Amino acid sequence: EQVGEKAFNLAELNKLKLPVPDAFILPVGVYESQIKNIKSEIDNLLNTIIDEHSLKYASDKIRQLILSLELPEYLKLEILEAYKKLDSFSDISESFEFIKAGRDPMFVAVRSSSTHYAPNQQSSFLCIKGLTDLINAIKHCWASLFTPQAIVYRRKNNLSEPKIAVIIQKMVNTTRSGNIFTTSPLEKDKLLIEAEYGFSKGANPSQFFINKDTNVLISSKIRNQKTYFGRNGSGKISKQTMPHNIVNITPLSEDDAKSLANMAKKIEESFGSPQVINWAAEKNKLYLLQSHPCNISLVVNEAQPEENMVLRGRYLLPAKIQGIVNIVNSKEEADNFQEGSILVTDMTNPYLFTIADKAKAIIVNGGGFASHAIQLSKELDKPCVIGTENATEVLNNGDEIEIDENGFI
Repeated sequence: EQVGEKAFNLAELNKLKLPVPDAFILPVGVYESQIKNIKSEIDNLLNTIIDEHSLKYASDKIRQLILSLELPEYLKLEILEAYKKLDSFSDISESFEFIKAGRDPMFVAVRSSSTHYAPNQQSSFLCIKGLTDLINAIKHCWASLFTPQAIVYRRKNNLSEPKIAVIIQKMVNTTRSGNIFTTSPLEKDKLLIEAEYGFSKGANPSQFFINKDTNVLISSKIRNQKTYFGRNGSGKISKQTMPHNIVNITPLSEDDAKSLANMAKKIEESFGSPQVINWAAEKNKLYLLQSHPCNISLVVNEAQPEENMVLRGRYLLPAKIQGIVNIVNSKEEADNFQEGSILVTDMTNPYLFTIADKAKAIIVNGGGFASHAIQLSKELDKPCVIGTENATEVLNNGDEIEIDENGFI
């Protein structure tokens, strides 16, 4: 209730002496104290929502109110002091002098941690540097409680308004990353590690299946990455072309796989239930960034498809569905989505939340089991086929298709 689920779970990992990057937390009380003077205005705006137009208007207005807050000087100084303690050079500097002295402040990740578990609903920001940008990112985390998709999600699930803490954490200069499923969504006796180069997007990672008892790598599916997300010259994250010398090299060594598997089993035992764990590597050092319960179960389509099958994938919430294809790969295309059609996209994004709610089903190219498409499907209770690889190329707008119970299209 004071720090939100994400921060609480990170603290639990830290207690287990697992490699979690150093962090400090702005607890829920800070958020509550800063919005108390605008709380009645926020509530009034929420009460005006009756349709999509009023939803967008209220959301924009509430977020503007939060972003225009001026934090008191005492709070800025407390944040600065905690920020300095994350910096290994901070002990030789006083107050604002470490910024003035020509030594750049360190990069941090600024991460939302709400009291209701709502994956991909609240914002996080990477590669933040300096007090001004840090405070701005904190306010954006608070404001993300009131995006249109967050408001709709709470109303759809009859949830009260959550409160939010903010994690400020040392940035990992990520070279490889991914997710660990302590119990594979496909085979319960196996552990699954997803891995890719750069900062994980979870869309189409390489997959490594490990025997939970012996830690032996049983099988793997390597995806040849053409691009990755990495830090550019200014320290920000951008999409980059994979270097030719590593394009065919696995993003996860056998030693790292064993190390991650050992940590994952320790976490599952501690929490007492299957977990999804975010991991990252900076060169050869492994870090854990998050853990939350895993309740994903996908259909393994081992049945023989009919002759007229054009695509196959892994199916979440399987059901036989017929409908018209509507391909969306940009915000502009999203404006033309036809209610009741089947949403087809390369990979889902938060802006697709509202139109996905109007869709009969979702089909995506990507195949990551921790991808946004999986979370969207669960949040909206929509059948979803992942891992089709080329649905946006094989299918065309207006095609009439059927998805059967095995995920065959």
